[in-house]
Amino acid sequence: MPFGMERLITYSKLDDDVLSIAGYYFANSLHFYGVGAENNYDNIIDQNNLVNSIYQPILGYEITTFGEDIFGNQFCFSEEKFSWLNIETSELENIADSFEGFLNAIEQNVDYYTGFPITEEMSEDHKSMLGLGYRLCPIKPFVIGGEYSLNNLSLEKFDHNLRYNGQIAAQIVNLEDGQKDKDCS
Repeated sequence: MPFGMERLITYSKLDDDVLSIAGYYFANSLHFYGVGAENNYDNIIDQNNLVNSIYQPILGYEITTFGEDIFGNQFCFSEEKFSWLNIETSELENIADSFEGFLNAIEQNVDYYTGFPITEEMSEDHKSMLGLGYRLCPIKPFVIGGEYSLNNLSLEKFDHNLRYNGQIAAQIVNLEDGQKDKDCS
């Protein structure tokens, strides 16, 4: 099978299950990528290329993402397992072993997996930007105690947000709890 074909088959299966052709947003906080989307922030192949260019060196393997939350944390799919990539820490959290389980987990904890409550505090102009390739980026990273509040968040283009958080993840990936990064001390 030609390089990348297996990945396209995975995308096609996922598309049949959960995606429309141009992506999908829930209140501009939960974003599923589309297969034929014209905008790179909606296109599943473009997003996977970007995410893997940043996180494959950190994780040591590629992942397949199909969506993101309001902060740009990635929802991943592999062999019928669904997980969530924290883009600040590069930690993968198993969510479910089936698509139905994934949907149930999201429904049970929609605030955690989408960041939706923050949109209720945002202006309509800023909320609309979330549907145009922008994500909320913490000014003080959450991993070092930054608050989950609008005072600590800025709107950033999706690619800048991923690269910024990928730099943080690369610095802390091998640190033990409480250990300081030599570049941050």
